[in-house]
Amino acid sequence: MIGLIINIIRMRCPRCRKAPLYTQPNPYNFRRLFEMHEQCPHCGQPYEIEPNFYYGAMYASYALAVALFVAVLVILTIIGHNEVEVLLPTYFISLVVLSPVLFRLSRSLWIHFFVKHDPELAEKK
Repeated sequence: MIGLIINIIRMRCPRCRKAPLYTQPNPYNFRRLFEMHEQCPHCGQPYEIEPNFYYGAMYASYALAVALFVAVLVILTIIGHNEVEVLLPTYFISLVVLSPVLFRLSRSLWIHFFVKHDPELAEKK
């Protein structure tokens, strides 16, 4: 389970866990933010399983944004600044800054729901 979570965060192929999902590792390179490999260079797993496959990743993105909101709320409450005037701007700035990362994480999470890890394949090559 820990390996799965680490693999989602590292944004690697869900099947072999070797090759990256994205052509550009930097999520803040906005010209290439959306560019994914068509298939895994290591095991050949297609990354777009069906047309419009990643539409469901919007739900994962929403869940990640809610988790970010809760994290900001908890941190601000712990340090004693839980007023709305502080919470909302802090959350919105965090959301804008982390949007490229959340976008990519949601796609990584979504493909990991549907493609299972194959340990034998990972060891072959």
